[in-house]
Amino acid sequence: MLCILKAAGVWLVLALVSTNAVALVVRGLWWRTPQVEPIPEKLRPLLQSEASRMRAANIGMTLFAAVLTVGYLFLLFRWGNVWLVVAGVLLMVARLPDLLHQIRTGEKKLRSGVAGMLAAVVMWGTLPLVWYSLCVGKD
Repeated sequence: MLCILKAAGVWLVLALVSTNAVALVVRGLWWRTPQVEPIPEKLRPLLQSEASRMRAANIGMTLFAAVLTVGYLFLLFRWGNVWLVVAGVLLMVARLPDLLHQIRTGEKKLRSGVAGMLAAVVMWGTLPLVWYSLCVGKD
């Protein structure tokens, strides 16, 4: 019973960290400089310099988030086992359909349809995988 509770707690932490880690990287990859239609000539140089600074900051933050994500997966392997890494990666993959839909449309609601259902099945399917990795399949 204790192992089931431990697996549920670890799964919850994995779900929170994995989905946010992939969101940082993917949002950084799909980021674009905001476009402002009527730009006065006096403000054009200032806005262009700020846009280039934003691009550089975005690249740095995305690389930092990617390194943190790889480090997170390495720590899962080091302190857990390969099945925890698989669960973390599957949770990241399950987040992608909703994340890409949010980036594209700006809507915060979950997607329905085949992609949304498949993502939900994959997400909840990682719970038994985490249980297996912690309680049964110890390396």
